[in-house]
Amino acid sequence: MIKEILKATLIQVKADLRPQFKVGGLLSLLFTPILYLGIFWYSSRSGNSFSEFSLGSVLAASLIGGYASFACIQLPQEMYIEHLNGTLLRVKFLPFGIPAWMIGKIVSLSAVTIFQIVSLFVGAAFLPPDFSFSFTQYLLTLLILLIAISANTPIAFLFGTLTRNTYATLIVYAAMIGIFSLSGVVFPITLLPGWLMWVAYITPGYWAAYLTRSIFLDTGARTFFGDSLGYEWLALLLLVAWTILGFTVASFAIWRTFKKETTSVLVSRRHKVDSQLGM
Repeated sequence: MIKEILKATLIQVKADLRPQFKVGGLLSLLFTPILYLGIFWYSSRSGNSFSEFSLGSVLAASLIGGYASFACIQLPQEMYIEHLNGTLLRVKFLPFGIPAWMIGKIVSLSAVTIFQIVSLFVGAAFLPPDFSFSFTQYLLTLLILLIAISANTPIAFLFGTLTRNTYATLIVYAAMIGIFSLSGVVFPITLLPGWLMWVAYITPGYWAAYLTRSIFLDTGARTFFGDSLGYEWLALLLLVAWTILGFTVASFAIWRTFKKETTSVLVSRRHKVDSQLGM
């Protein structure tokens, strides 16, 4: 049984990654890291600094951890497309199709996210010399990134189960961007209202960025970004809790979603999309 699931998962991963690592998909994957590196470079040259770190380095350290929540926007989009093209309906009737599909999505999303983060790492090496990292920091960051992906992926699955039409997909997309913003990557969460700061404190993206800031930045830069020092153990605990509880809930939601996939529902959904497009 396990062998069959792994074989089906490998097929799923290949199907997901093949178009993304061709020329067109590869350029698309590199666009976001290059865009952020440009922002980091400009910020580093702008003369703004906190303690001994430039603004660009502070943003880079935050983004490396918080990027997992941004990358998970991709999964609900894929699920919506697969709702429309009948992929989920076909998966439903394949042997071990649902677990293989779910594991395959996790693996492919992790591969794409790690590729983009490694691209950021390589690009960051050419930033001003205040943003340098050792091999140990590199390994710790990859470990944090894997934990962050596992904590954010259940959220992406849950949002993906809500992408039943175009409007719902747009709302989900906006919600995922909002979660990414609360990670403290875009701006210090100390700028947020008090109640919204508490919302940020329970999101996995914030704690992943918190951990990477603790690796790369000194206390002055971290304090500016609203980090309370000495809570690395709490960050790890919350990320693990998000992973365990999140996948428990997400697995149930995914099974319910596949249960609702039928031929009549697929035809009706396509008809609604055609109507929305005026076709």
